[in-house]
Amino acid sequence: MFRKLLKTLKLLIKYITKRLFQWVQGSLEIKSQTKEYLVVGSNEADPSKGSISCESPLGRALIGQKKNKQVKLQAPAGVIDVKIIQIG
Repeated sequence: MFRKLLKTLKLLIKYITKRLFQWVQGSLEIKSQTKEYLVVGSNEADPSKGSISCESPLGRALIGQKKNKQVKLQAPAGVIDVKIIQIG
C-alpha cells in the first residue's frame, strides 16, 4: 500500500512540476522580452511585482500549460503571443 501511494505521489509531482499552476513561478516571453511571473490567487496579485492572478486573462491562459508552449492572449490592443520559457 505504501509503495502504491509513493508511486502515485511521484507521478503527481512529475505532472505538477511540468505545468504552470497557481503558486508556481515561470518565465514568459512576451513581445520579445522575458519576464518572471508567479501565478497567485486574485487577492495576492501585484503585476508590478511579478505576481499575476490565476483569474486574470493571462493567468487563465497559462494555467495547466507546459514549458515551451505558445499561448495566444486576447487583449484590447489585439492578440498577444506568450511563450512559456521556464517553469519552477
